[in-house]
Amino acid sequence: MESIKDSSPLRPPLTFRVGFAGHRPDRLAGADLGEFSKVLEGILAQVRKEVSEIWQSDSSWYSGEGPGFQALSSLAEGSDRIFAGEAIRLGYSLSVPMPFPQDEFEADFLPGKALENNSLERFRNILEQAENSTGLTRFQIIGDRKREAQAYSAAGKIILNQADILIVAWDGISHETEGGTEETLREALNMQIPLIWINTYSENRWMILNETGQIPAANGDGRHVPPIMEDSQGLMQIIKASLALPGFGVSAGNKKDEALTRLADFHNEKLRRRNPAIIWKIFRKILGRRRPAGISSSNQQAESGHDKYLIQGFENKDPGLSRSVESGFSRCDRLSTYNSDFYRSGYILTFLMAALAVGLALFPVLAGWLTHENVTGESITVAAELLTLLFILLLVFQSRSGRWHSRWLDYRLAAERIRQLRQLAPLGMGIRVREKREHQKSYEHPSSTWMAWYVKALERNLGLPDAKVDKEYLGKYLENLLDLTNDQQAYHADKAKENHQIEKRLHGTGITLVFATIAACTIHLSPIFSQAWHLPAWFSHLLTFLCGFMPALGAALAGINNQGEFRRMAKTSESMQREYLVLSEEISALKEALKVGGDKIDVQIFNKIKDKALHISVMMVEELSDWRITYHNRPMDLPA
Repeated sequence: MESIKDSSPLRPPLTFRVGFAGHRPDRLAGADLGEFSKVLEGILAQVRKEVSEIWQSDSSWYSGEGPGFQALSSLAEGSDRIFAGEAIRLGYSLSVPMPFPQDEFEADFLPGKALENNSLERFRNILEQAENSTGLTRFQIIGDRKREAQAYSAAGKIILNQADILIVAWDGISHETEGGTEETLREALNMQIPLIWINTYSENRWMILNETGQIPAANGDGRHVPPIMEDSQGLMQIIKASLALPGFGVSAGNKKDEALTRLADFHNEKLRRRNPAIIWKIFRKILGRRRPAGISSSNQQAESGHDKYLIQGFENKDPGLSRSVESGFSRCDRLSTYNSDFYRSGYILTFLMAALAVGLALFPVLAGWLTHENVTGESITVAAELLTLLFILLLVFQSRSGRWHSRWLDYRLAAERIRQLRQLAPLGMGIRVREKREHQKSYEHPSSTWMAWYVKALERNLGLPDAKVDKEYLGKYLENLLDLTNDQQAYHADKAKENHQIEKRLHGTGITLVFATIAACTIHLSPIFSQAWHLPAWFSHLLTFLCGFMPALGAALAGINNQGEFRRMAKTSESMQREYLVLSEEISALKEALKVGGDKIDVQIFNKIKDKALHISVMMVEELSDWRITYHNRPMDLPA
């Protein structure tokens, strides 16, 4: 039975994440740390103020009693700890990506290696303070000390993947060291992450950077120094752009309103126990083939039993977080299937009903009412034809007004983006919505859709998992990733066969109807060529009826074939199946590579696993985007 929770509208919480990267004490010599702390306090306070004002104006689109704030820092000595202290004091929860397990990471803060007094005690105090007040998440990468710089770099990239805005404390001198502050700054700019640069050397001046070219040229001392400015207005614009409601960036006002309307429709949608649109299911059963057990009837594969777990890594944090993501997926998946069945059943009915209307128009000929003696019979068939045409009009109108077509496409993309989130979150990765190539932007701007807004809100609230990323963790992750690729491979193999079968049978039936019509016409004309050949009146009427009805039925089947794009979708699925086969082999190879060596993780393997997960994620969404473009201009219309 459907639960009340499943039926209720799903509004995401409002969360905003601020990441940090900065120098250790050896690069802070001569810096005014008191003033630096005040600058950080001012920036973090403004973030709270702006986000809170957005909450006040847009709270109807969110759940909860107020916005949440997350601070991301590895808690290295120096500026990181100043940032963390100010963030906790202002009510930010703390997420700490560590390059090593905590007990090993703490060795960097022991006397003899530490760069500040009481370093270990300060580190533990910050963790305890966050855990007892605003909240603490530890994401511990079990890195190898032999590749220390790579381990630190991997932890820094986690912050980049999570942050909505990044604060970088950089003294303006480039050393080009791996895992250093400059590397993080430049990589953030390459990833187009909004960035605030605080120069710890030059009176703690700060500026907003959007690209590397904005960094001022080095002075005579080889130091880059920002102009004296505090771009509070620019910071406000960054926050507003990050949290803008759907439609942001779309120039046409109507498009903005449309995006919000569709988000409101999603909130108000009710999940129904039964789907009365059964024509599509019957059509597939007759012309396609039965789908194997475990394969979803929706456009993309539904979750199989093993995939119904809480998102990996979030078991120790808050199971409610991953359950909210799962509820979002389930809702979008079911709504997509529901609207898909209505849309597909609708266009099948319209084409078949159009052929039926032709048959009704010709029925008086079949019945032998050529002399119009049976007025009642003719009236009934004319009325039936009229009702059929009116039903077609009503069906098309209902499809357009109910937006079966667009809702199907929207909910499908939302479901797949949530699937993408569940796949990326265990490794601390986030979703970066890519704008399409210019010729595709006429269809939509992905970052301004309600689906992108909704999934991004879920991602912000989900945050980092509280987990130790060791070989066991990554092994389980690869098992799940391999299951996903195998399931998708099986899904596309079945989908290719089904679409080929439907296309083949529709096309074959159409060809048969053409030759049958030719045969009927030939038989009908045979008395002209042979006086000995005489056709009974009833048979002549039947041939006349068939000569008109069979081409109409053939055209209807061709219309269904064209509307469904079965051949194209079959070829796409064949291509995807081959890609997933290769990916399955590559993931199996990563599983074997992970087993090599001791207990420590080879950071290169960790990065390869992340790259593979991201590749699969992007491939799935881009395939779906191409599919959306295929169907974008195919709303239900009157059969011509």
